Order: sequence, then C-alpha cells, then structure tokens
Amino acid sequence: MANKFDIPREAIEKIPKITIIGDEELTIENHGGILSFTDNEIRVKTCLGKMILKGRNFEIAYLSETTITVSGVFISFNLERRGDVDE
Repeated sequence: MANKFDIPREAIEKIPKITIIGDEELTIENHGGILSFTDNEIRVKTCLGKMILKGRNFEIAYLSETTITVSGVFISFNLERRGDVDE
C-alpha cells in the first residue's frame, strides 16, 4: 500500500525510522518512550524492541510524542528485539 501511494512505509506501519548524522546526532521516529536516560546511555522503547544508545555527553535535543533526537558522541547503538532477550 505504501508504494502504491508513494507514502513512506514507516508512516503507515509505525515502524521506527532511525536517522544518524555523523557520530553526534541520532533521531528515532515512531518511538514508544524513553525507558532510561543517563549522560552515557539511553534506552528507548520501539515496536521492535529496546534501542540502546551508548556514548557520552548525551542530551535530548528534541522530544515529541513520536520523535526523539539525541546529541552527544555515539559509540554504539543496539536493538534488543522483542522475544530475543528478557524485558
């Protein structure tokens, strides 16, 4: 359906869309909330599982009901898919 009307898949299915700019900014669209936040680790809920961001000097640059933008220095990010690990 998304291709027929030229609508982005993430807009219809509400799957997360992740945009990374260098190693200093990351945006997650269609998130389900912040699970935890420190200056070196952020855990964000998505429909696929937990997104874990690790780095340093993290700050929330933008936050809305569906979008979060984090700035800082990123070292890694990982998706713990639902069912693959204990919640």
